[in-house]
Amino acid sequence: MFQKIAPDDRELSARLHFDNKGALKRVALSEGEVCVSGRCGVRPCNGGVCMHTHPRGNRVSSADFRVAIEAALAKQRTHSIVIAPGGVFSYKPSQQLLSRWDRLEPHQKEEMTQEWKRVGAELQAETQRGEMANFMEFASAVGMQMEYVPWEKVSAGGELWLA
Repeated sequence: MFQKIAPDDRELSARLHFDNKGALKRVALSEGEVCVSGRCGVRPCNGGVCMHTHPRGNRVSSADFRVAIEAALAKQRTHSIVIAPGGVFSYKPSQQLLSRWDRLEPHQKEEMTQEWKRVGAELQAETQRGEMANFMEFASAVGMQMEYVPWEKVSAGGELWLA
């Protein structure tokens, strides 16, 4: 279902509402602005589980990492999901990453984000081809708990579990 909602000219974001048994009950969808020069934006989502689409990029961005950390620290989010061209990423920062981030000065947070951006750019060709091993290793090394499921492994009517 989610693979078909991702337009190729803008990002969509949504807050996912679940019942007490974990079944998806409602999706509150928001549409972002049209992408300009390869840069896309998404409207903020505050809630337990938030997702957004990536029209072109087949990985979680450094900005996505940072937003997930800051939202978790503010107790506004438990999980984040990116619906990408090649599959679905589910991720959340580890307690160790949250503790470390909370102690950093603003310039250190910016330096860390820029380093994540640099590594993401280095791995871009691999992730665009669907080769996720190095990206997943990188995400784990920085303290992001992440799962990736390629579209060919998501069956119609199947279940997708959040870490």
